[in-house]
Amino acid sequence: MKSEGQRNINAMIVRNLQTFYNTRAFFALLIIIAFQNILAMFFAKRMPVVAQAIFVTKEFYIAIVIFLVTLLILMTGRMKKELVIPFGMILYLLVVSAFASPYFNFVSLRQALILPVFLIFGFYFAGSIDIEKLSKWVFNIFFIAILLGLFERLFIYNENETFFKALGIREWANMKGFGYGIPRSWYSSDLFAWTGERIRRMPGILIGDAVNFGQSLAFPLVYAFLMKKYIAALIIFIAVLLSMSKGGLIASIVALGLYLSFERLTAYKRYLLWFAVLLIVSGIVYAGLDYVKQIGSVMLHFRGGYTNVINLFDNTFGGGVGSGGNFARRFGSIATSDAFGLSTKRLSDISILAYGESYFGTMLSQFGIFGLFLYFYYPVKLLRTKIPRRERFRNIVKYSALGLFAVGLFAESAFTYVGTGFVVAMIPLALRTYGHNETIQVRQKPFYTN
Repeated sequence: MKSEGQRNINAMIVRNLQTFYNTRAFFALLIIIAFQNILAMFFAKRMPVVAQAIFVTKEFYIAIVIFLVTLLILMTGRMKKELVIPFGMILYLLVVSAFASPYFNFVSLRQALILPVFLIFGFYFAGSIDIEKLSKWVFNIFFIAILLGLFERLFIYNENETFFKALGIREWANMKGFGYGIPRSWYSSDLFAWTGERIRRMPGILIGDAVNFGQSLAFPLVYAFLMKKYIAALIIFIAVLLSMSKGGLIASIVALGLYLSFERLTAYKRYLLWFAVLLIVSGIVYAGLDYVKQIGSVMLHFRGGYTNVINLFDNTFGGGVGSGGNFARRFGSIATSDAFGLSTKRLSDISILAYGESYFGTMLSQFGIFGLFLYFYYPVKLLRTKIPRRERFRNIVKYSALGLFAVGLFAESAFTYVGTGFVVAMIPLALRTYGHNETIQVRQKPFYTN
């Protein structure tokens, strides 16, 4: 028989190997997300079949993890409590989409599934990864993407979009169903009232999408500030400005403000700060309301949240998957023969469609009061989770996610597979919720020491 010492050594070897492979498997999701668009652009022009395969790579990768989670549940015969909510979300969304929604379209369902799907992915790996290594890898890949984005915007870009056209942007956009060459979202009209022209945003070379790239910058910006990498923070802030991402900037400000409030201030000073910020923001909005009204996208974001909140009283249980939001406007249709939206009548032609441009509003319009639960469960859970200040990476994830949920009240782009999915997948790390091997204690060095 093996001695106790030998069994401990073998168990340690197994734990170390598991940590080694799981850390890399978790990080692989970010690599897939980061390189998906640039690779798809390249092959869309040269080998369309390969480009199509690249489009579904991350979905396939995540599906494998969810399959493994489901298999483990069936093998062990019990559902871990951390997985009840996301699996319940998926079951509810599928039921609503298949049986209760006459406006169903797969793109709207895919967007609605972002939260539970990425959470399950994160729960599977939480507790069995090396957080110290992961944190460095995550920041480094983000910073490389930012430097490449700055290089493209400052040194390669010209009005004819020569670089991206040569790369394959037209074929890529058409393959995604946009119906045009250079995506219109790459050019911002926010400052049109003052400049008289649309300004080219920074889409990044790796991410290759201006909206998603700008939204994704909130996480590395918060990371750089909390890790006291101030030069890197300045570079990332410049990237946020060049991407003209209101969501990325607001998410960063909210995240840092919440961190300061809860981690650095007493309760009295916290409430005093919030009151002062409320007064200042209200004053700025009131003084500049006429100018804000000239920024069309701001008003769309506002109406997106406001309209759906008001409609909640008349649409208590929502209209079902595909009944609201930007994807409903683009891809939705009224079902005349079944629940899968096979008719040709566009949903945008009827009055049931609520305004888009708000992820929270989209959840409300589709799922009504259940949308409140689907949206607010994890922000509330994050706020109630007390993380030691020394565990900075977990705090970075916590407050970055809260910043994104705050932006999601007004921006639908706050929750996308490419832009923010990876942050959602890291939420279980902040919650310190363990996955398939929760009984194994993975020994890790402290993230930092004072």
